[in-house]
Amino acid sequence: MKIGILGGTFNPIHNGHIEMANYAILNEQLSDVVILPSGNPPHKKATTILSSYDRYEMCLLATMNHDRLVVDSLEIERKGKTYTVDTLKYYQQLYGRQHSLHYIIGGDTVLQLHNWKNFKEVFLLCHFIAFVRKGYDHTEIYKQAQYLRDNYDCKITFGQQEIIPISSTDIRKKISNKKSIQNLVPKSVESYIHEHKLYR
Repeated sequence: MKIGILGGTFNPIHNGHIEMANYAILNEQLSDVVILPSGNPPHKKATTILSSYDRYEMCLLATMNHDRLVVDSLEIERKGKTYTVDTLKYYQQLYGRQHSLHYIIGGDTVLQLHNWKNFKEVFLLCHFIAFVRKGYDHTEIYKQAQYLRDNYDCKITFGQQEIIPISSTDIRKKISNKKSIQNLVPKSVESYIHEHKLYR
């Protein structure tokens, strides 16, 4: 099997995330995609992140009509900082080496991969499927991807579809400014945010 993993803070999860996961399933022939909300990511300030419970619940709501998207609480249950290398080792042991792991990322993340903890080991554990956003210049991203291939044998492919330009940061700003987030997040997530008065 080819197993997809889409990790992120999901603060909140939005339609761009769901779009990436579904495109990866269709175009890369993945058996399914694990949606993996992060626990205590080392590169984010804890004060800017919603509780793990709320982020996990929103992921469940966003994927409830997608049979091949599975939400896993692995990282939010892990104590201390969460690192991708540890997560990949866990899934390799869980699924076995005969199955391949495909980590789904946004194009901008390609520029940061060499800063990840034990990045050389990460490159051995998974393939990357990167999606770039519509309407942006991606020259540096493609250049960095080729550099990582040439120098570290990093396996990166780019999704055939450019994703809609949505960011969780912009969604949070819209909510705090009392603007609509319709069509940016699944309806169930929008209802949850309003019901629990999040990001205000």
